[in-house]
Amino acid sequence: MCGILYLHDPHQLLSGREMADMTFLGLSAMQYRGQHGGGLAYSDGDRVRVGKWFGLVATQYDSVGADDREDPRPYTDQLGKMEKRKPFRVMGHLRYATAGPAGDLIHFQPHFIEPLGGRVAYLANGDIPLLTGEKERLKRLGVRFESENDGELTLRKICFLKESRNLSWVEAIHAFMLETKGAYSGILMTRDTTYFIRDEFGFRPFLVGKIDGEIIVAASESSALNILGATFDFEVERGSVVEIGHGTRSRTRAPTLMNLDANLLVSTRWRQIASHQYRSQATPQQKGSVPSQGFRTWRF
Repeated sequence: MCGILYLHDPHQLLSGREMADMTFLGLSAMQYRGQHGGGLAYSDGDRVRVGKWFGLVATQYDSVGADDREDPRPYTDQLGKMEKRKPFRVMGHLRYATAGPAGDLIHFQPHFIEPLGGRVAYLANGDIPLLTGEKERLKRLGVRFESENDGELTLRKICFLKESRNLSWVEAIHAFMLETKGAYSGILMTRDTTYFIRDEFGFRPFLVGKIDGEIIVAASESSALNILGATFDFEVERGSVVEIGHGTRSRTRAPTLMNLDANLLVSTRWRQIASHQYRSQATPQQKGSVPSQGFRTWRF
């Protein structure tokens, strides 16, 4: 249970302050998704920068500074640093700790690494159930880890697949999806391109909208789109990758996932979990009547 947000101003029409305002509002609207802390990754076209914090998004806002008419600087710490860089691509994360302690920022997202092509950052709302086994296999191949978070595993495995097999980013992400099972909606950011990722089950929501037909807004919750005044555009499909460049967008799905039915992909265990979640929230009249469709849109 985490919250993710993405903002993209392809024509660089917004100021750093405006991007900070929108990031603050979007994350604040999803604060119920995680209160342990948060993080940002953003790019001004030169490099990807990352910042993290403990606590609520409000800790990054100074109401006294906002009232200073001569020099209003309401944003402090990470949002303040981001404002000064004037980025045109921003992604943010709200953490509800499930993998890795809540008291150490090393386990917070976004995670990032520095391959030869420049810094790459990743964040997600989701889980990798076989996290320990996946990490051990990669460690035997020489991959090092700094945290206990499954977001780091996803990033390092995608980068490992890309470098070891000489793949493109999209091909490496598809390879990860086919090899590693999980339930996640994630965002991978390079210096000049962003990738939206959604697992083959589609358990975690991932919505994309636009403001004035230009500024791209993506989030795990519709509340973020609503508070920013974004119009809904599309939902990232299960098992798909959406590549967003400078003013361009393309969508692809992993080849072996294209013709599979979502319900056939759900294992017996996942069905048991889905049934339990539904029954625990159903009214007495609804219990005993679990729908066979719709698993991919439920929030676990």
